[in-house]
Amino acid sequence: MSEESLKRKLNGDETENSNERPTKKFNKQSRDQEMYGLSGLLYTYDQGKDGQAFKDMMNILSQYPLTLESKQSNDTTPKKQQNEDEVFDISKLLEQEIASVKEQSKISNRAYWKYDVKCKNIAFIGFKENAGVDVIELTSRIFDSFEKEKKISSKAVSRIIPIMKSCHLKNFMEELKTLIDKCFPSTPTTYRLEFRARNNNSISRSEYMKAILPLIDTKHKPDLENPNLIILVEIMVNFCTFSIVSDFNKYKKYNLRNIAGLPQINIPKKQTESNNNCNNTTTTTTTTISDKITDKEKEN
Repeated sequence: MSEESLKRKLNGDETENSNERPTKKFNKQSRDQEMYGLSGLLYTYDQGKDGQAFKDMMNILSQYPLTLESKQSNDTTPKKQQNEDEVFDISKLLEQEIASVKEQSKISNRAYWKYDVKCKNIAFIGFKENAGVDVIELTSRIFDSFEKEKKISSKAVSRIIPIMKSCHLKNFMEELKTLIDKCFPSTPTTYRLEFRARNNNSISRSEYMKAILPLIDTKHKPDLENPNLIILVEIMVNFCTFSIVSDFNKYKKYNLRNIAGLPQINIPKKQTESNNNCNNTTTTTTTTISDKITDKEKEN
């Protein structure tokens, strides 16, 4: 297979000699291409629990409808005008209420979609841009609830990570720079970097560190113990996701069982290693600021 053909296949554009069953395959690939640029939730789950994990995520999200419909819930103009004008048309009010319920149901059903990230035991739920979802607020509500009740709504899902921005690997530096400029304050602060790459052997930690270092203003200082901000970077094949958060440690690295104070499920060692690495060809790298400092010293 040529390099160009392989690139097209990774990007979901490979349609060679597919006249027999093109529709279903094309639709799935086209939908997966839509995940680039979306915010959402990245969730990990136990091996073999893909279907159950997705059901659990839908159940969790269904408990927070106000977050998913934040934009629509603010539109109260018609009822307000009616009260001000003292118009008491019951039939008209009933029609508006029915229309509102239908619209909210339509939005909640189509506000998000599950996308294939081409890696085992991890999936991405992307929110449509017009859904009005604040993923940081949504995740905070979920974890605050689990921490308060000391129980979780899923036995399959391990972690739920808020994703503020996503992109294709080719746009990695540009999109990360945009997010850093947006989220870092004008005054000096402290930060730490959490970086993982799955199913992509081309990602070099040292090259990554050299490239990301100039993106952060030197007035901001690294802090491994108690940083104000944490930069989360997750790369799965060509799909990159970013977030800059302040509650990573508070929510136990967004681990559901840990935040609820529940013991970890006793998983055999070999199975645990398989879950962490996705599969035998997966490379997972965790990078912190200490690596950055070490690499910089070596250069000097």
